[in-house]
Amino acid sequence: MSRGVPTRLLTVTAAALAAAVGVPGVASSADAAGMPLTDEMARTYGLDWIPHIDPRDLPPERAVTCLVDSGVSVTPLLPPDGPAGPVIERNSVFSDGDGTGGSSWAEQHGTRMAEFATAVWPATRILSYRAMPRGSEVFPAGAYERGLERCRKDVDRHRVVVAQLSLGCACALSGEDLSRLEDSVDTAVERGIAVIAAAGNNAGSPEPAAGIAGVLPAVA
Repeated sequence: MSRGVPTRLLTVTAAALAAAVGVPGVASSADAAGMPLTDEMARTYGLDWIPHIDPRDLPPERAVTCLVDSGVSVTPLLPPDGPAGPVIERNSVFSDGDGTGGSSWAEQHGTRMAEFATAVWPATRILSYRAMPRGSEVFPAGAYERGLERCRKDVDRHRVVVAQLSLGCACALSGEDLSRLEDSVDTAVERGIAVIAAAGNNAGSPEPAAGIAGVLPAVA
């Protein structure tokens, strides 16, 4: 078995995520309403240059991003689950079913990723899967695979078009782990899911999932 997955190298650009998901009927930011986005989320991330899109102008059935990370907490920027988003469901790959983030810095990574994604593209809808055990600060070896499996199962239920694996480990997966992950990626791609994975925040070899054929690597 490969060792646990520390959370120090986890960031994936939400800009790539937003471009991959898209929103039917909104061709570009230039086509959106011209009012600047001035809410707290945009100001927090210095993104108030993004045109404002009135929620009433959004199509009701927008594509969904499946975020596999440390869970997403309920915050003023990320209200409780709702079909309109930004977070439609908070789930867990574990039997506890609790998909919220914990209190530590590592356990809040998924929350920060969700806030950043929705700041970059306010029309984002996120289906979150917590892949970090409660009270831990590392991901288990099978976190990639287990998360992708959940994302695949939700393709029809939630029109998932992107799986974002915001996990990093700076380690080598065992041959068996890597083979299973490659099969999982292939199956996800066959179901029409674009798989994006953290390549790491440092120079050097990419994180394990980011180096697999068919995966779009992304960096901070």
